Amino acid sequence: MTDRMRNKLCAVADLIRLPKQYGTLLLMAPALWSLVIAADGRPPASLLLVFVVGAFVMRSAGCVLNDLADRRLDRHVERTQDRPLASGRLTPMDALIVGAITWGLMIWCMAAYRRRKTDTGLPVQLRYHLPLEMMYTIIPLFMVGVLFFFTARDQAIITAEDDRKVDETIQVIGKRW
Repeated sequence: MTDRMRNKLCAVADLIRLPKQYGTLLLMAPALWSLVIAADGRPPASLLLVFVVGAFVMRSAGCVLNDLADRRLDRHVERTQDRPLASGRLTPMDALIVGAITWGLMIWCMAAYRRRKTDTGLPVQLRYHLPLEMMYTIIPLFMVGVLFFFTARDQAIITAEDDRKVDETIQVIGKRW
């Protein structure tokens, strides 16, 4: 193996955060807990492998996408300037190839482990989880939008008032941390 190939592989390992697997563990923990609960404490080894590899691939794909999106910004941030794309160890095309592989693996898993043709109706996870997901995501977003509307409306009314009729002046001093 040449030095150039070894450097590229090390850069790809850094791109998918191979040395730092905290995010993979965070993705894997709830999936493995639910798998253990669903299998009464003894899940098949093949399913364990699918969940572990799936968590790793999903996190790797997210890291690639994040680095592609932030490659220009990462150069100017001390903590991220040594990332493979920001430092120039990989080109965006290299990252796209790695991303295509990881996204391809995820799409393959979705196709390979899809619902069986004999199943009727919605999958169980949609039937029971969708109302909860709507309650915890869509409803709060709607509430924030409504509150933002009323805040923007009231702020426009307040700032449109005549500023020459000020009863009191408040001096504010701030400190930047």
